[in-house]
Amino acid sequence: MEFCEECDGLLVPRRDKKSKKMMLVCQVCGKKYDAEKKKEEYELREQIKHKENEKLEVVADMDEEFKISEEEREELLEQYRETLELFEY
Repeated sequence: MEFCEECDGLLVPRRDKKSKKMMLVCQVCGKKYDAEKKKEEYELREQIKHKENEKLEVVADMDEEFKISEEEREELLEQYRETLELFEY
């Protein structure tokens, strides 16, 4: 961890919006220090905030709920064939 030379505040790695360089920014006074030389020591993580309508609900193992036996499958196919025969021109 590194601390600000002016106020001894904790320095946090941030990416500068204009120059896209990695900077160390003091949480107390806001002073910025260049961190490009120490880039390997820091890890930047970007957190994306999603709106409620952008979130996705994960449903596990839907296949199990809709599985049918081979017997039921054959019966449904037979009903399908009979229905098609009725609608033939």
